[in-house]
Amino acid sequence: MSRYINRFPTQFCRSGMALLSASLLMMMTPGANAQEGRCAPNAGATANLDLVRLADNDKTRAVAASSLISDWRGALPTVMLELTKTSGPVERWRPDQNSYFLSISDILRTTLSNNVDAITLFRRCDIPAIIRPLIWAARGPNQGIRLNATLVLGNTVDNTTVCYVLHHLQDSTISANGRANLLGVTLAVAGYAYLENVRAIEQTLEKIRPQLNADLGQTQKLIADISNRLKTSQNQSIPLAQEGLAEPCAKYPYETPLE
Repeated sequence: MSRYINRFPTQFCRSGMALLSASLLMMMTPGANAQEGRCAPNAGATANLDLVRLADNDKTRAVAASSLISDWRGALPTVMLELTKTSGPVERWRPDQNSYFLSISDILRTTLSNNVDAITLFRRCDIPAIIRPLIWAARGPNQGIRLNATLVLGNTVDNTTVCYVLHHLQDSTISANGRANLLGVTLAVAGYAYLENVRAIEQTLEKIRPQLNADLGQTQKLIADISNRLKTSQNQSIPLAQEGLAEPCAKYPYETPLE
């Protein structure tokens, strides 16, 4: 069975992102060869990305970004791969990495918010090196990058990637804003989480609760909402492996250092 079946039911997309926008603001795949072709880099997209990164005026940059958004079917995987050029905490990124990441995340946010099929393509082509920088960005100090990354994650994280989000939520050094953002992303998955992810989410919430104070009412509400959604998940007693979704979350190493 394909690893993409039941990863992120379409009906959760719009409601999940509506919740994120309001509360945070702060399938069957074809054969492997067809999928690899769909996720391969695109020369035209690469050229437009070079313009986004190197253009010396806003108009040229905007035209290149618009082309990437318009031709998202061919460009999206190439744009996604640009995220792999950053890693680790945002505070360690160079200024040029921050500005380019903001541009890339703007393109991704716009593309995903306007095209449900783009969300499907994103999940077909995602890899850990793409997801991890988005999570660091969603908990980072730059407000624009943080919001873009949170909205991208809220549209794309599912039963095969929520474990990466939970790993960060278990980090006691995460900021209040970062925690709220990643809890919002988790909320979007909780309603259809499978057995191992339900357990991991519950354990993560138990670790978070002692870290909160009375002033973090929004965060406390998010935690309560996640708990309630977990109880209603129709998949809560189904192992990930049963649906062909075992990797990587069924036995995710939460005790390892963050990447």
